[in-house]
Amino acid sequence: MYDFVVGCLSRTAGQWSVTTVGFTLLLLTLVQILPDTAALFVNFPEIFLPFVVSLGLTVGGIWLAKTQTAGRSLQIAWWMVGSSVVGIAVTRWFLYIIPVERMPADELVVLTLNSGALCIAAGAILGYHVTALEKREQPPTEHTSRITELHDIATEIVDAETQEIVYQRAADGAAELFAADVARVAVPEGERLVLAASSSDKSIDDWGPVSTVFRSADRSFRSNTVNRVEDPVAVQTATTSTIEDGASKSEANLPSRTLLSIPLAEYGVIQLFASEPRAFSEQDEEVAELFATYVISALQQLSAKAIIRQERDHLEEFTSVLSHDLRNPLNVAQGHLELAETMGEDEHLRAVESALERMEQLIEELLTLAREGDTISEIEPVALGTIATQAWDNVMTDPGLLKIDSSVQLKADRSRLIQVFENLYRNAIECAGENVTIRVGTFENGFYIEDSGPGIPEDRRSDIFEIGYTTCEDGTGFGLAIAKRIIEAHGWEIDVTTGTDGGARFEISGL
Repeated sequence: MYDFVVGCLSRTAGQWSVTTVGFTLLLLTLVQILPDTAALFVNFPEIFLPFVVSLGLTVGGIWLAKTQTAGRSLQIAWWMVGSSVVGIAVTRWFLYIIPVERMPADELVVLTLNSGALCIAAGAILGYHVTALEKREQPPTEHTSRITELHDIATEIVDAETQEIVYQRAADGAAELFAADVARVAVPEGERLVLAASSSDKSIDDWGPVSTVFRSADRSFRSNTVNRVEDPVAVQTATTSTIEDGASKSEANLPSRTLLSIPLAEYGVIQLFASEPRAFSEQDEEVAELFATYVISALQQLSAKAIIRQERDHLEEFTSVLSHDLRNPLNVAQGHLELAETMGEDEHLRAVESALERMEQLIEELLTLAREGDTISEIEPVALGTIATQAWDNVMTDPGLLKIDSSVQLKADRSRLIQVFENLYRNAIECAGENVTIRVGTFENGFYIEDSGPGIPEDRRSDIFEIGYTTCEDGTGFGLAIAKRIIEAHGWEIDVTTGTDGGARFEISGL
């Protein structure tokens, strides 16, 4: 943070260096004539030239500070100082080598002041044109080195193993590549942008969420175009907006004059802040678009890896089921079929039928998991009580009892939410028997489904959502796993605890 503040102060000094020289010359001029106010109008013509030059430099320096970079302003100031030193030295030399009448001290000062002012004006003109020429004639090697730097930064970003690392390397790399004071990465979360990484030393936990109406960030994120802002008022408004949403004031109070917003498609936006005017150019916008493609590619690559990893895990689960759960009832069926053929007893054939029915149930639930998995389709407003009643009608048993303590309106995939309730009902019936009582109700930001069964021991609650795991004699181990995936596909969470009557209570939260 200390280096950041020192850098801002040094750039500010450079921006106002021309104005400082002009104001210094103005003070020296006024000191020469103000003491003798009686002869003010008589002496003024003698210092007319330095007075006009000092005013011009002061006003011109203000214009340079607002429109040019600190580096260029500082270069022009050095040209002015160097020219004044040369001019004063030449004047003194001529007075020394050319025999003239002894000149009063005050006239010598006036002569020096005029020659210095004339040379300062010439230095300002020369400095302005020379720096403009240098800017137009930048060597091609600078562009080549920047592309090389971009490639090195992009390599580090693409090699990142998590999204968090990608965001942090993108922020650090952007600040380095574009010589920005601060670079921030914000990611979408609902109707707001949440800070995910910052190039500054300050923790991102000290920053609050930024509304998506956050001007430049919103414009870039929604239009997916690079946005460059050079209006100090607009940039200051953007910085102030982060404070109003809970950001840190220590950085926002520092002068930010230029802003560059780089969209990352659906992943968010990078914002670069600089204290110099015109710190970012049109060429920077082109480089920014290339930089964004690397970041987006890295994030897409991580998403693809996550999907592949998930599919691989699903395949391993299916392999386990096929090799174990289906093999057991198949072995039972084969064994009883051999006994039936040998002994001719119907009892063994009924055992075969039961084993085959269990295999059919396992296959159906396995296919449901494979075909639908954790996908949801159309989201629509639904009533919790209606969903609970419809699911109960689908699995209803005469002795059972459903009690709806409270209901709520929520947005969900109707058919998949019904499937969640059906699976939880069947789990209760399989474990607690057909006389089970099931209660459905709501709590803050969620709803619950609890039964009057024996409950689930705490040491087993972390395993019940695993595929193939069941504590019930007639359970398949698929129902709760399917329910959990549907709940998570909605962006919710499911947890199990102890119900009012000591049975299992499933709480769905995060609505």
